[in-house]
Parts: sequence; structure tokens; C-alpha cells
Amino acid sequence: MPNLIGSNRFSYAIFEGVKAVDITTDQILAYILQRQEEGAENGTINLELAALKRMFHLSLKVSYSMTAHSWQQDSLD
Repeated sequence: MPNLIGSNRFSYAIFEGVKAVDITTDQILAYILQRQEEGAENGTINLELAALKRMFHLSLKVSYSMTAHSWQQDSLD
């Protein structure tokens, strides 16, 4: 699997300055079209979207963990 972090092979610039919760299906589709216009293969785009999906899942996991930890701390006080 290619190293996508810090890679110059593609960019998530289309999502720059946008909070994850504000990313829409239309923005994902625009990203796909942009990458196709740049000549990216569909398999490459799928890998990029899988990496983006993984980032979302990890951020949710961290957010949940931090919320649960905060809740536990509050109940101990």
C-alpha cells in the first residue's frame, strides 16, 4: 500500500479549512471528479478515499475516548 501521508501524489486541498462534520457528499464527488481530471486511476482514488474514511473513523474514536474520559472524571469529582 502506498504511503499516503505526506505524499505529493495527491492532495486533500479541496477539504482545506473545512471541518470533517461539514464535508458533504457533493464535496466528495467533486474530489473524485478533480482527481479523475488530474488523470488519477480509479483504484488510486479508491485508496485515497479509504485513507480519508480511516481518518474520519480514527477522529471519531479519539473524540469518543476523550468524551468518555471526561465523563468518568466528572463522575469521580
